[in-house]
Amino acid sequence: MKKYTTAVGIALLAIIIIFTLFQISFGDKKHKGGTFGNPISEISTKSIKDEEIKSLIEAVKKASEGYVEPQQSSAEKIYTAFASGKINTENYVLLSLTALYGDVSSLPTEYQGADDTSKDYAFMYGLINAKWGEFSEEAKEQIRPFLVSPTDPKSYFYLKSENSKNEIGSNILKNLSTPDLVHAEEAVVIEIPSIQAVPRIDVYYYGEEQKQSAEWAAQGIRDALPKFTGLFGFEHKVAYVSIVGEELKADGEASMDEYVLNTCQIKVRKQNEEKNVKTTAAHELFHCYQFWYGLVYEKPDTMWLMETTATWSEDYVYKGYATEHNYDKDFFPVTNIDVVSIRDNHEYGLYLWYFFLEQRAGAHEIMEAIKFGKTNGVRQGTQARENFGREYRDFAMWNWNRDPFKQYLDMPAFPDVSPYWGSVMAKNIEEIGETSYPVKLAKGGVLYNFMTFDNEEIKLIEFFPRSFTGDDENSLAGLQVLYKVNGTWNYEDWTGLEKRDFCRELDEENIQLVVLVTSNANLSSELDRPIQMRTTEKCSPGWKGSIKVEWAYGNLLDIGFSKGTYTEKGAYNLYETLEYDPKDDALVVTDQKYFGNYEEFKYVEGVNKDCGQLWSKNSKKLRGSGFVDYKKTGDMPERAKSWDDKEVNRLGGTYRLFFKIFGLKDSDKFAGSDLLLQMHKSCWGGIIVPEADGLVRDPYEYTTDSFKYEPNEVEINIDPKASHISGEDKFKMYNDVYGIVKWNYRKIE
Repeated sequence: MKKYTTAVGIALLAIIIIFTLFQISFGDKKHKGGTFGNPISEISTKSIKDEEIKSLIEAVKKASEGYVEPQQSSAEKIYTAFASGKINTENYVLLSLTALYGDVSSLPTEYQGADDTSKDYAFMYGLINAKWGEFSEEAKEQIRPFLVSPTDPKSYFYLKSENSKNEIGSNILKNLSTPDLVHAEEAVVIEIPSIQAVPRIDVYYYGEEQKQSAEWAAQGIRDALPKFTGLFGFEHKVAYVSIVGEELKADGEASMDEYVLNTCQIKVRKQNEEKNVKTTAAHELFHCYQFWYGLVYEKPDTMWLMETTATWSEDYVYKGYATEHNYDKDFFPVTNIDVVSIRDNHEYGLYLWYFFLEQRAGAHEIMEAIKFGKTNGVRQGTQARENFGREYRDFAMWNWNRDPFKQYLDMPAFPDVSPYWGSVMAKNIEEIGETSYPVKLAKGGVLYNFMTFDNEEIKLIEFFPRSFTGDDENSLAGLQVLYKVNGTWNYEDWTGLEKRDFCRELDEENIQLVVLVTSNANLSSELDRPIQMRTTEKCSPGWKGSIKVEWAYGNLLDIGFSKGTYTEKGAYNLYETLEYDPKDDALVVTDQKYFGNYEEFKYVEGVNKDCGQLWSKNSKKLRGSGFVDYKKTGDMPERAKSWDDKEVNRLGGTYRLFFKIFGLKDSDKFAGSDLLLQMHKSCWGGIIVPEADGLVRDPYEYTTDSFKYEPNEVEINIDPKASHISGEDKFKMYNDVYGIVKWNYRKIE
């Protein structure tokens, strides 16, 4: 037990803060029109016949109508002033402590806002520790009660929860008080019980009513410690955990001790929920590791980095507790605000970025991100990631989070939450002719644009994606598309694509709703560009249709003493216009759109669990899209060639049908990546034989002109009077493992 001697008759120390006033003007926060309106409420469903699509639209409208926009907090206003250089570090800290523990009405007018009880201010305490020597003595006296352990009588939190009248110092920055538990001029010994969580980390609590929370917090420390040590690569230092009461505004708080080097002080608010206490203890311990690692707090966006990663750590330690999902509401309705923002607790909701990275490549990605807090900063470091434009498009697509496109894995399941309110825009296309659809995206912003077509006279819809993305498939401006036809949802990546059209005279192209997923992977600049479109009352004549190839396969690996898993899945879709060439008795391609996507994953556990190669992960991806107008190139490839040895002048007879992706946009149609991750632990310490130690990351990026599989040609018979050519076939991948190829063409007169 830790003991302190308290002398009664301590004079109450009155501390008056003199603030330097700055004339700063902050506009009201808005979500209007293209910049955070709620136009989804105006979307038309009168032409929607598909009940699932109707249900989707109504669900988004209902969620949007029920959303209440948070008021800007005092904490946000103060941090914004600090980040923009309007106030110095000392004033930032004093104003922030007043906003958190004082009366916001006592703040200068420009900083008055809503109370914010959710932030734990780890960034501020890290900044205090880094800049302590630069503060005035008066400021140090005002700040010190928040740094010392709650077991210290000089602490603002000392025995506050034990005061039955709960009348202790409402604002320590104005009138510092200590608990009035004793009314005699004698010294008493107050015993403060503790639980040792692990060596060098103890948990202190006051009374039996806090003991349960202390036991949960101690277990939270025990569960988190080995994971954080493995992630950061160093052993924990000294930390003290104190259970406190409602005087702590947030669930938890972490700071560095003023007097004892490398000692972290953690406060956890007493709760009745075991999961919340444990994950709070883990979250705050993660902040301690950040302190010990040594971030550079003057770097922009360090607060964002600290809270996104610490919130992610709750899941890292306690998969299945799902406490991190409490912050989903701080992301999904506002995907089109600056992604590296602390507005409306966005820094907590963006745990999803690291949740996404962990599932894609592993937890080491989070440590790579934390290094940005020491080196080139969050924005620059993140955007410098290899193929970041493609990666960010994937992140935007994962956050659609609706069947059949759900990607996140979680225990027991990832919540059914998807973009709504300011994350969704809507447009009903009614006019015939050319249309320009404006898209304005914040830094790192994503918008999900719902587009409907009530005008039944519209038969051909042409999109020109390059007007928005440019012609580079690695563009930071991303355009992906979801649509449903014939009962099937389809996904296509239009980034860099010249043109994509839909002939609504065909059942398989009669779109009712298109969702354009627009994303801006530029974390330093906004994006304001249109998507050009054209609609007509008639489709161009010819044979229009598609070829669809798909497969999926998985098995268990047993390689000697090593075991693992292998999965792969892939698909490519061709959308084409064909015409009959009587000279060669063939159907030739006049234009083609192609979309391909392939994924492969292999995981193998090592033989020796103690050293050597502990595990290996190999993930491969291949994807690409394109559009070619072969009438312009003058070289129309053959899709179906006659097998009949006779002269004919009309389509009919026996033909060989090919399934080749002809796209000639460039020689390499597909971009591939091959990422090998291996975890090694040196058996000899590298002394006798040099060995790899730790994580080995071997990424390989490439381009190719061929896809993973291409079915062999098949023989088909075409009736001379036919207006419809369709069928399907199997193709062999491995022994007894097959994929499916389907073709479907209709003649448009």
